[in-house]
Amino acid sequence: MVLADGQHLPTDMLIVVTGVRPNNELAASAGIKLAANGHVVVDDHLATSVENIYAIGDVIETTSLITGLPTPSVLSSPANRQGHLLADILTGAPLTYNGFIGVSVVKIFDLTASCVGYTEQTLKAAGITDYETLFVTPFDHAFFYPNAQRLNIKLIFDKATGKIYGGQFVGHSGVDKRAAELSVAITGGLTVHDLPSMEFPYSPPYAASRDALNIVGYVALNKLNQTETVVNYSDLTQEERETGIFLDVREAGKPAYGTLRANLHVPLSELRDRLADIPKDRPVYILYRPGLAPYNATTILMGNGYQVVVVKSAEQGG
Repeated sequence: MVLADGQHLPTDMLIVVTGVRPNNELAASAGIKLAANGHVVVDDHLATSVENIYAIGDVIETTSLITGLPTPSVLSSPANRQGHLLADILTGAPLTYNGFIGVSVVKIFDLTASCVGYTEQTLKAAGITDYETLFVTPFDHAFFYPNAQRLNIKLIFDKATGKIYGGQFVGHSGVDKRAAELSVAITGGLTVHDLPSMEFPYSPPYAASRDALNIVGYVALNKLNQTETVVNYSDLTQEERETGIFLDVREAGKPAYGTLRANLHVPLSELRDRLADIPKDRPVYILYRPGLAPYNATTILMGNGYQVVVVKSAEQGG
């Protein structure tokens, strides 16, 4: 790869990410209203500001089904459905466009990644900051069935109401299915309060008896109900870092997770019998790792009068 200054950089692969820019010259020349980002503004009938001119697809700015705020519509599936809807509207059907969610999926070698709705970056750009995030890594199907692998899920939701703003998924299988299910939940106006009770098809090759999105719902409710407090290490003060008990509850033989290091190691299976080893005069920071161990350790310690926080390093996400 050759940079503009003439510098040569050796590379085995070059990924070019160009983004999207609306081709709006025709609309602009016709006097059609454009948004600040250049997209063509349409109403819920996909009509532009000029009578009898309509627009669909990547060029338009519509409204978010999630927040009601203006948003570009830049995916092929919405564009195709907008075309179908517009044909019905123009032939007299009493229909409207309900808004854009934004559901995408991509294959990256052996992994699949999917995004539904808002990310933290796009939420902040929209001026929404009072949200909560969670990150869970349930198995993509029953753990006892061969080839079960972790499915990485991040969910973003409103702190007060549990309204779902968006989610991101990465894994080897079952990614598109969970993303589609989350999109349906958002379309139906469900919140994180509804996720634990959603019923999904179960068979060991395809899912666990409590599906990944059920697990997401349980963790979200724990956060809303403050059953478990999770913070980033960067949020701790210098005094908290120097005086806190950083507890690792992994079992013997299990590898460490993340970059944080404990100053006390008590396997979860021994925790009840070794409470005397853990001081009560200062907060206990349980090192985050995938699975139920941090939550179970939290409930055991809180039930015995400890002040407990689960702490994550920066690379472990929200």
